[in-house]
Amino acid sequence: MLEKPGDIRDLSIARGQIEFVQSLKASSNAKIIAVYFGGRPRLLGDIVQNADSILIAFLPGPDGGKAAIDLIAGDYNPAGRLPITYPKYQDGGGVPYWHSVSDLCTSTGNPHEPLPHWAYTQCEIEWPFGHGLSYTTFAYSNLKVSSNTVHHGLPWDKKGDDITVSVDVENTGKIAGSDAVMFFIFEKSRHVTPEYKRLLSFERRKLAPGKKETVTMTLTSQNLRHVGPNDDKHDILQIKQKFRIGVGSATDCRNRSNENGLCTEELSLELAGKGSYSPVCEIACLLLSEKKCLSERKISASDCYSMCQSSSSPMRTDGSGWGWNYLNCIEPILQDTLRQDGRECYEVDTLCRSVLRPELGEDTNIDQSGDTANIDQSGGTGSRYTTIIVSMFAGVIGTLIMLYPFYKHVFQSCIPNSEAKEIEFTPVGQDEDLGLMNN
Repeated sequence: MLEKPGDIRDLSIARGQIEFVQSLKASSNAKIIAVYFGGRPRLLGDIVQNADSILIAFLPGPDGGKAAIDLIAGDYNPAGRLPITYPKYQDGGGVPYWHSVSDLCTSTGNPHEPLPHWAYTQCEIEWPFGHGLSYTTFAYSNLKVSSNTVHHGLPWDKKGDDITVSVDVENTGKIAGSDAVMFFIFEKSRHVTPEYKRLLSFERRKLAPGKKETVTMTLTSQNLRHVGPNDDKHDILQIKQKFRIGVGSATDCRNRSNENGLCTEELSLELAGKGSYSPVCEIACLLLSEKKCLSERKISASDCYSMCQSSSSPMRTDGSGWGWNYLNCIEPILQDTLRQDGRECYEVDTLCRSVLRPELGEDTNIDQSGDTANIDQSGGTGSRYTTIIVSMFAGVIGTLIMLYPFYKHVFQSCIPNSEAKEIEFTPVGQDEDLGLMNN
């Protein structure tokens, strides 16, 4: 079907399909297996309660029928997992797997009466993201973490300390099967509202009956980066951030009654070494270092970071702070791959705030030829004022020169000339005047 003519406003499956399954259930004791082919999640309604098994096949292609027969007949053990959160109601259709922790639905009640705060709960869904059954069963146990703290090390200073999360997975059924072991993160607090849960890692294991294996994932500070409140271009960290790790699609580490022993204790993010953490200083100094703007000034990335933190906070009122505005200024210049002509560092100092130059001691003047390593320190503060005065004087002279032709042409013509001769009038006789009048 074409894309736009196939648009629909109601995800409910046709009522006749539901009645057909209901009639089969009422008239037969046979096992009912419902197979759904479709490109979007249709609401299955009572089919879920009346069917013994449901196969969500989506759009499998021209050989999808043969594959479905192999699965139903048991010639192949299914191991697929839902790539979406499957909705149950119309109002819950807009709550996907990747949703904010603050996205809630109303519980059942009178829609015409105001609901108390406890009436807003997590939206009821049909099946969660990552859900999937098999002809065998798997059990998770022995969840462990190597440490309760993840340490973030600055790229030029100290390497951070990662932690490992491990869990045992066992095939408790009678036939071999494949299972996708999924690790989710549940963040307690963040600069911006966190997701309810987020998939960090998964690993598929194929196990024989009774076989058990340990699956391990490594958690680094990079896994905890998120879009900050300043803009949507930079992923930042929040030191002291608290979070938990859960295993399995059905595990909910925000709900104590649904942890199933598969949630870690509360973990935290800390900064390796001493000092404080500034995301804008980290990003700016790393970028200046990569583009060799620091080496030209014989400044290390570590010194750059210290200068950034000590010079100002991003909210400094005198305009000399680094801040996100400074970063947004230098990034387009240094990351422009279409015009890398060796003048990028010079343009950063001229078009953006020169945060590095005052740290060299006296005021600096950079050679206009583009050689940013040729820095003249002899001018000092006085030379800067002299330059400003000379520039203003030159501007005034230039303005007068441009206005002179206009002055000469317009204004001079409006001023009486004392050297001009007086106007002479020729007397006309009265008869001639009358003749003219008669004519």
